[in-house]
Amino acid sequence: GWCTALLILDDIRPGDVLDFCYTVEEHPKLLPNNYASFFRLSSEFSVGKFDFSLQFRESRPMNWKSSSDDLKPSESWRDGNVHWNWMAENRLREQPEENTPEWHIADPWIQVSDCLNWETVGTAVLQAWSNDADGVAVGKIAKEIAAQETNILLQIGKAIQLVQDEYRYLSVNLEFGGQVPTAPDIVARRRFGDCKDLSFLLVHILKQLGVFARPVLVNTQLRKTIGNMLPMAGLFNHVVVEFQVQGETRWVDPTMKYQGGSALERFIPDYGFGLPIDVASSELVEPPRSSAQAGLYELRESVLLDTSGASSLIG
Repeated sequence: GWCTALLILDDIRPGDVLDFCYTVEEHPKLLPNNYASFFRLSSEFSVGKFDFSLQFRESRPMNWKSSSDDLKPSESWRDGNVHWNWMAENRLREQPEENTPEWHIADPWIQVSDCLNWETVGTAVLQAWSNDADGVAVGKIAKEIAAQETNILLQIGKAIQLVQDEYRYLSVNLEFGGQVPTAPDIVARRRFGDCKDLSFLLVHILKQLGVFARPVLVNTQLRKTIGNMLPMAGLFNHVVVEFQVQGETRWVDPTMKYQGGSALERFIPDYGFGLPIDVASSELVEPPRSSAQAGLYELRESVLLDTSGASSLIG
């Protein structure tokens, strides 16, 4: 779940300096023996000073990355421990360049992680997202869809439409801080869930219909930037579904309401990269080009020009 701490300060005026300090202690259930952190400064305001430090045993395979060459740590060793320290002062607010892609991170950032590869992350998520046997509710949904349509593409389309249009999006994070989906049978009965709940439900319905399907972790903001980052579970904030049918592979977002279209013609934003949650998954994959449409339209117009020598205006 979540915990919020709120402190009301009286008589704060322009020019006052606020100095605050707090400690966050984590005991993760997902990858409890690994460590990863993504430290990000906002480019919307200037920073007088920041200090980011990390200490770990020499035997630990820790790696780091940053957004620029000037964000390098000082490094020291003592009693078998390694100490990395990033410190900077008077970092002024930077205006992003014009026409910067929305997936580009303009904010300065530092990332550290000891996850060896993306397979480590995917395997941990797969184990946490236990594939228990489907319950009565999921099986009933699949049977009703199969009884209505004999064509597999129409069955897939009905399953997608059902989850997209008839299930509410509602996030209730109780287990693992929102990292593990609710059992598909529970979601099927209560008819609401967040992105991972609805995606997991759709995956199980499609599997009941005999379709290969799996969840895919993505980030709606970082998008393709993830491809240049260190492996860590905390980089993802959204879940979509990948399915394969008749030699075609598609991604679909179960949270998109009233999207419409056939099973193979539903687009999603180009998330750049995603991490499939499957036993055969070992690396990031790009979305199918047929799913991540470019959003371009071809417009044809016929213009009748004035033939009497007067000006012709096109508005």
